[in-house]
Amino acid sequence: MSYKKVNELRKAGNLEQAMEMAQSDLERGRDKWSCAAMFWVLRDMCRKMVEQGQQGEANALADRMEALLPEMDDDQVARKALNGVRYGSVPFLKEMLHARDLSRDNATVDEALRQTADVMSHLDDNGHLVIGHTRQAMAGWVIQEWLKQRVDTAPASMVKRALALYLKLDRVDRPGALHSQILYWALRLKRQHPAEFRFATFFDLWGGMTTFTDEDWKPGEATAEGRKAPLSLAQRAANAVLSERRGQDKRQPLGSDGEAMLVELIHRFPGDVNYKRLLAIEYAHTGRRDKALAVYHRILPLLWRKFYVWTDLAALLDDERLRVGALCKAISLQRAEQFLTRARLDLARLLLNRGDHAAAARELALYEHGRQAAEQQPSRAFFRLKQRLDATVTPATSNKALYAAAISDIEQHFAPLLQSERGVVTRRTNKRGEPYAIVGECYLNERMIKAIDNGTEVIVRFATDDNGKRIPIIVEKTTH
Repeated sequence: MSYKKVNELRKAGNLEQAMEMAQSDLERGRDKWSCAAMFWVLRDMCRKMVEQGQQGEANALADRMEALLPEMDDDQVARKALNGVRYGSVPFLKEMLHARDLSRDNATVDEALRQTADVMSHLDDNGHLVIGHTRQAMAGWVIQEWLKQRVDTAPASMVKRALALYLKLDRVDRPGALHSQILYWALRLKRQHPAEFRFATFFDLWGGMTTFTDEDWKPGEATAEGRKAPLSLAQRAANAVLSERRGQDKRQPLGSDGEAMLVELIHRFPGDVNYKRLLAIEYAHTGRRDKALAVYHRILPLLWRKFYVWTDLAALLDDERLRVGALCKAISLQRAEQFLTRARLDLARLLLNRGDHAAAARELALYEHGRQAAEQQPSRAFFRLKQRLDATVTPATSNKALYAAAISDIEQHFAPLLQSERGVVTRRTNKRGEPYAIVGECYLNERMIKAIDNGTEVIVRFATDDNGKRIPIIVEKTTH
């Protein structure tokens, strides 16, 4: 039979007779004409199956059409026809197209989400969504659009339901742009309703650390000179997870997953000492003291002026004299008393252990004053320490001398971790009239040179950041 005769039958609506002739034609001689005749008959039959709701049969016919394409002179018309029937054979096409259109308008975006949820309620015999990859992507973007328009105004419960609906999509691209955008809105919900949303649980269901795109790891661009670049999406997500897992008192172990997360973050952002500190804290909390100290030895030069690193060290050091020094150093660096409650109590305890009741009483008095200023009650630990005080002892009027000696001890102990340079102080004044000094390649601010004359030979102990910049820590006059 000829190609022309098969087409006439097909166009007349006699699909069964056209199929018989096309099949007979193929069996007698398979060429581009017989393949093309069968292709177009299959196309019309596929359309009929879709109209009757017989999606499985339509897909099977589309597969037969695709097998014929390599033997045809395809000028892209046949390929477009195949794509059309593939597109139309997916269930709920009209519903998802309608939902997509509704999602573009703020007034109808809620209805778009409702229709999407209705489509996603239809499952196959294996419990999977009936809609395939393309329709799932459309559903995902409808949910994304709803989150974009409602995340700041809708109740947290509604936003959580939308996120849960997205997680039911099992054939969206992961990683992918849509998937990353959903994570962005989840972070937004966490920021606005921190107590109502367990972000760490969502993050695990979302896919975790292996589901980021390359773009997700890239930090943003600083908006003004001197400002830090915004954290990448991956960093913000990891930070939220780590914060939740550490707990309110920041002392809960992170577990193996949390530790692996920190290792990955350190690998990708080697210049971020805060991630290294968190890893050291995790080592300390899980009994790996030596590993914790090894990390602190590497990061201490860059965190020398941060009070929290000294409180960390105070809990790890064996020598009580050095522990006192670390706590004194921490307190000297932090003026906000609300951050020093634990340090004050720990210092008072150590001072009592060595019999210095007057100094301990001074620390407890400062602790109590700080709690009163914050309108908070002292802790039970405070009252237990107060009971240990010798009632006949008068609190010291100042612990300044104790601090100076203790800080000198701890700084001398850790000074070998710093680099050093010997040179002569050259005093200068900047454009604002503020004094500073140069020693070799180190720039010293007014506080560091306050008691040092111009031309004095000194040793500057410094750290070097990842950009090669020298950060002066200690200035000592040389002794001849």
